Amino acid sequence: MSDDETIYTTVATPPARNFPQQSITPAQLLQIAVERGDDLVKLEKLMDLQERWEAKEAKKAYVTALARFKAVVPLITKEKAVSFANTSYHHATLGNIVATISPALGQNGLAFQWFTNQADGRINVRCVLTHDQGHEVEVSMSGAADTSGGKNAIQAIGSTTSYLQRYTLTSILGLSTMDGADDDDGRASSPPVEEAKAIEVLDESQVSIVRSLLKKCAGDEAAFCKRMKVRSVEDMPAAKFALACKALNDKLSTMTKEAP
Repeated sequence: MSDDETIYTTVATPPARNFPQQSITPAQLLQIAVERGDDLVKLEKLMDLQERWEAKEAKKAYVTALARFKAVVPLITKEKAVSFANTSYHHATLGNIVATISPALGQNGLAFQWFTNQADGRINVRCVLTHDQGHEVEVSMSGAADTSGGKNAIQAIGSTTSYLQRYTLTSILGLSTMDGADDDDGRASSPPVEEAKAIEVLDESQVSIVRSLLKKCAGDEAAFCKRMKVRSVEDMPAAKFALACKALNDKLSTMTKEAP
């Protein structure tokens, strides 16, 4: 080979590699658009996208927080004994429920509050459960003033309000109360015949609440009772009250979302 000959060497180009890229959030896209001076219409669309993204992330955080809460919340015991006429039973007081669940709620960024009003002779209670990232859900129940036991007008209102607060709270959290270690809160098979009369069934206020929710859902009472495996609303075990209310509120929520 002569000195004036040029030698060319071909170097193979390595194949392109795809490196994972970090997802760009709508907020970052909005910042880029602002810096570029994009028009107002585009900025508004990006702002809407950012709001939807934040709402979705908040809902995911709420679901995670609720699952963690359910994993650590202590059992709620029925510590209050009630006895009148030929009836006696135990139930969990509102104070006991709140004291039992509040630490676990706070640890997971969850909080609740009630909103109460009266209309058409009924007391309405709305319980709102909120996560610290902004997502919230709610459950509403209503009932007539509880005039049993010789209560005056104010006491009757207070009794129903407390009752509705208890059940909207346990319903929205999917909780139940228990008598003790031997009580499975209605999850076991049917009790022996000799124990059947000892089962606590819905009282008048609870029956009224269930029927009110059925009416709002335009539900078939007979079909609903069959689904709950009871002969009638009056025969429904008190342990199934929260489950029944949750099922009806879920149906009502679905109907509201599907309405045009």
